[in-house]
Amino acid sequence: MDEPGRYVSHDAIAKDAELRSRSSDAVKVYICMIRNAMQVAGYSPHMIETGRRSYRVRKKDMEVLMEFLINR
Repeated sequence: MDEPGRYVSHDAIAKDAELRSRSSDAVKVYICMIRNAMQVAGYSPHMIETGRRSYRVRKKDMEVLMEFLINR
């Protein structure tokens, strides 16, 4: 989230989140859980975009995503 618009690899996400498992499957599960929570709260889960073994948040969606995270 430090660099909106840039794709971040599964490995980098796992490392930054201090996940015990660096498996891309673990990252996928957590992203899925975040997207589901966003949808339940009325936010678009499409703010988190999927790339090749990576994810990103576009600059235009950053403020709304931060609102969601702060209000959790």
